[in-house]
Amino acid sequence: MMLFAVWLLAGLQINLFQHCTGIQIQECNDGAVEAVENTTRSVTCADDTGGVTWQYRLPNASTTNQTIGTCGSTCTLAPSRPKGLFNLTRLSASSSRLGLSSTVTARQYAGTTLWCGTAQCNLTVTVNAELGALAVNLSKPDTGDGWTVSGTVEITRVFSSSGQYRCVWSRRHGNGQYTEVANETLFPEANLNDEDKSGTCDFNDSLPDTTGNYTYRVQVYPGATEKTDSSVVIASPPTPSISCTPRNGYVSEDTDVSCTCSGSVGRPAGRLVWVRRNNNVDTRVKEGSDGQTSLKLTMTVNRSHDGNELRCDVDWVTNTTGPAYTVNVTCECLFMLCLDSADGSPPSEPDLRRTDGITKPYLEGDNVTLTCFVTSSGHPTANLTWSGHENGVITNPDWKTSILRLLSVGKGDHLRNITCHAVNDFTRLKQRDLSDVQTLWVYYGPNITLDSSAGNTCIMTSNSMNCTTVEGQQVHFRSNADSHPLPQRYVWQTPDGSDLDPASGEDLDIVSINRSQSGVYRVQVNTTMPDVDDSRLPLTSHSNLTVLVKYTASDITFGMDSNKNLTTNESDPVKFDCQSRGRPTPELQLTQSDTVLQRAEGGKLSLSEVSTRLSHTITAQCNNTGLYTCSAHNGVGDTQRDTAQLYVNCRPRLQEPAPTNLRLNYEGRPAQLSVNMLAFPLPDTFTFVFHGPGNNVSESETSGKLDMHCRNMVAAYIATCNITVNTMTSTDAGFYSVRIGNSVGSSNISFQVKYFGPNTETDARAGEILSTGATVGVTLALVLVVVGVVVVWMWRRHWVLPCASFSANGSNNTDCNQSAVLPPVSLQHEEQQNARSNEVQDDNQQATNQYDSLRTLDVGVKSEYAELSHYVNAGMNHANEAGPLYANTRPSSGRVYQNVGESFLV
Repeated sequence: MMLFAVWLLAGLQINLFQHCTGIQIQECNDGAVEAVENTTRSVTCADDTGGVTWQYRLPNASTTNQTIGTCGSTCTLAPSRPKGLFNLTRLSASSSRLGLSSTVTARQYAGTTLWCGTAQCNLTVTVNAELGALAVNLSKPDTGDGWTVSGTVEITRVFSSSGQYRCVWSRRHGNGQYTEVANETLFPEANLNDEDKSGTCDFNDSLPDTTGNYTYRVQVYPGATEKTDSSVVIASPPTPSISCTPRNGYVSEDTDVSCTCSGSVGRPAGRLVWVRRNNNVDTRVKEGSDGQTSLKLTMTVNRSHDGNELRCDVDWVTNTTGPAYTVNVTCECLFMLCLDSADGSPPSEPDLRRTDGITKPYLEGDNVTLTCFVTSSGHPTANLTWSGHENGVITNPDWKTSILRLLSVGKGDHLRNITCHAVNDFTRLKQRDLSDVQTLWVYYGPNITLDSSAGNTCIMTSNSMNCTTVEGQQVHFRSNADSHPLPQRYVWQTPDGSDLDPASGEDLDIVSINRSQSGVYRVQVNTTMPDVDDSRLPLTSHSNLTVLVKYTASDITFGMDSNKNLTTNESDPVKFDCQSRGRPTPELQLTQSDTVLQRAEGGKLSLSEVSTRLSHTITAQCNNTGLYTCSAHNGVGDTQRDTAQLYVNCRPRLQEPAPTNLRLNYEGRPAQLSVNMLAFPLPDTFTFVFHGPGNNVSESETSGKLDMHCRNMVAAYIATCNITVNTMTSTDAGFYSVRIGNSVGSSNISFQVKYFGPNTETDARAGEILSTGATVGVTLALVLVVVGVVVVWMWRRHWVLPCASFSANGSNNTDCNQSAVLPPVSLQHEEQQNARSNEVQDDNQQATNQYDSLRTLDVGVKSEYAELSHYVNAGMNHANEAGPLYANTRPSSGRVYQNVGESFLV
C-alpha cells in the first residue's frame, strides 16, 4: 500500500525507454509510447528467450524497480504489485502483453518506466486535441500582387506529458490526395506540467495556380484531431463585354463618351478596370470593387483623346484583357472654318431597300432584312444610323452599307416606318437630314375577343372564353376580330360540329338555352383582300367559347337494394342508393324523420360530370322501419325529393327502457292496461296464462274476461297494446302472463290483477286454510293481511313481488316492476311438499306459501315491488320448454289458467 501511495503521487508523465536488445516493446516509438489519459492501454513485449520479467519504476522514485510479474509458458502477477493496475497475458511462445488500467494512465503517473526483461520504454500521457471553429479565407494585399490563402483553427484543449504538440495543414484539389502545406510546432515554450493547453494554429499559403475546388484540412497532435473546409473555389473570369455610346466612336469635342463593362469576375472575386490606351501606354481610369460585375465609365473627350482606346479588363489572379472602344474626336470649329473647302462634304443620299426576297406585304412571323446604301461617304466619313425599330439587329459590313434585321414581325409592326440616316459632322452642322424610309405592311390573322350579354358569368383567356348561364335564359355572345386585311367572314360552330348560318355574322344568339346546348362553341374568322392575288390569303383564326348551362337537380332515383318498398328482417343489411343529375352536380341528403343519415357533396361544374351518387348501408333493426327521403339540391331551382319505404320484420318486445309497475285494478267494471311494444307486423296472437294466487287454484273457464288488441299509433314498428279485463271475480285476482305474437315470433309480459269489485267468490285455497263458515269479507281481509305480511317478509329477504299498477282509467303507479321470475321445478316441489306436510300455523304463514312459486331476485332495492327480473326474458322463456303447459293457446277472446302447484313447470 505504501508503494502504491508513492506511485499515485508521482509526476504526470510516464516515459518508457527501450534498449535495443533481443527483447523489444513493440509500441515503443523513440523510447516512448503514448496513452490517452484515463483510458486502458496495452504494450506488447517480443522476446526470444522464452521468458521475461515485467517491472516498473515510478518517476523520480529512489527505490529500485518493482516487479509486476513474470511470463514464462504462462504469465503470473507478483503478489507485491499494486492491485488492479496491471494484467499480464501470454500471447505466444515469444510474446506477452502488459495491460495498463485507466488508473495507470492518469497524468499524475506520467514518467513511470516499464521494463520487459532488459527492454524499457517511457509512457507519455496525452489528451487528444479538441478543436473549435475553423476558417479558411482568400485575400489580396492592398499593395503588390498575388492572392493568398490563410487559415486558422481554435484549439480549445490538448495535453501531452512530453510537451510535444504539432499542427499540420494540408490541401486537396478535387478528389485528389492531400498535400502538406504547413507543419507547425505548437506551444514551444510549454514546460512539462499537468496543465491543458489551448490556443490557435494558423497558416498562410499562395493561391493555387489551377482552377477548381479545394479542400483544406488541419490535424492537431496528439490525437490527430482534424477539421476540413471545402469552401475554396478557384474559377478564372471570362472576357467581359462592353457597350458604348455613340456606337460608331465618332464624338464631338467636349461631349461625353459613355461605356458600360459587364461580366463575371471569377472566384475569388476580381474587379473590373477601365484602361485608357494612348500611344501604347495604358492608364487605369476607373476601377470597380471586388465582385462588382458591371462598371460604367463616362468621360468628356477633347482633341487629346482622338484615337484613344477605352478597354475593360478584369484584374484577377492573372489579368484578363477585355475589348476596346476607339474614340474619334471631331472638331466642329474646324468645319465651320472650312465649309467650302474640299475637307468637308456630306455623304450621298441613302438608299433603303428590302433585301429579304419578299416582294409582297410581310406575313406575321416573317423575318425582315433592310439594307441601307450610300455611294459617297462624305468627309468626315458618314455614319449610317437607324430609327423607328425596336430590338433590331444592325450590322455594318463597310462604310457604305448598313443592314437592319427584324425578326418575326407581327401585328405591332404593321405600318411601322423604318428610317436609315446618313450622318457626319457636315450634315450636323448644316442640319441636313439625309435619310430614306420604308413602311412595313404586315398581314396578320384575326385576333379574336368575345363579349357576353348580362346575366352570364364569363372568364376570358388568351384565345377562349368560359361562360356559365342558367337554363331558360336568353344568351348573346359577340366575337370581335382585329386583322389585316380586315375580317370578311364569321362562322359559328355548335358543340356537335354543325355550322350556323354565316349571315348571323359576329353574333351568337340563343333565345332560351337548355342543358343540351352546353358545350364548346367555335367561331372562325376569315380575312382576305379582294382583287389581290396572294396565295397566303385568306388568313384564318378561331376562338373557343365554352358554355355551361346550369339546371336544377333532376332525374332523382332512390331505392333500397333496387326497391322502392322493401320488407326485410332484422340484422339483414340494407343498402340505400340515391342518384341525381344537375349542373352544378347536386348535393344529396338522405333523411328519415328529419334526421340526416348521409350526405354526398356536390357543386362540381363541368361539361362531363353532371351527377352525384349517394350510398348508405345499415344493419336492419326494428326501429329502422319507416319512410326515407333522398333530397337533391344544387342552388338552381327547387329541391327535388324521392322517397322509399322500409319495413323491418321483428318479433314483439317491450320498448326500452321496459315499462314498470304492470298492475291492473279491477273495480267491478272493465279495466284496461296499455303497453308499447316494438313489433312488425302488428301482433295478432295473444295467449294468457294465470299463475296465482295460491297452490290449489284450479283452472276455470274465463272466456270473455281477458282480452287484448294492438294498433299502431306512433309508428309502424311501435304497437300500442291494450289488455282489457271485462269481468272477473275475486278468485281471478293474481299474476298473469300473456304471450304476444306475430308472424316473426313472440314474447311474454307479466302483470298483476287486483280485485276490488262488489261480487266476491270464495277462494278455494283460502277455504282450505280458513273454516268453511268464514265469510267472503273476512277472506278478503285476511288476503290483504297475508299480502302485507308477505311483502314485509320478502322485503326483509331483499325480495320483491311482480305486480302491475295500471288502474282502470290508465293511470300509472311506479312502485312495481313489469314481470316476475318463476323458480325452478325443484324449488317449487320442495316448498309445496313442505306446505302439504305441515299444518298451517297462522294466516301469515299460509299467505306466504301462496307466493312461494314466484321467485324474485335480490337486486339491492328494498321497496315493495322494485326491480323484478323481466318475466319475458326469464320465467316465460324457460316455461316454453315445458311444452304442454302452453299447448292450449287461444286468440285474444279467452285465456288459459294453469295450476301453479306441482304441475307448473319452469
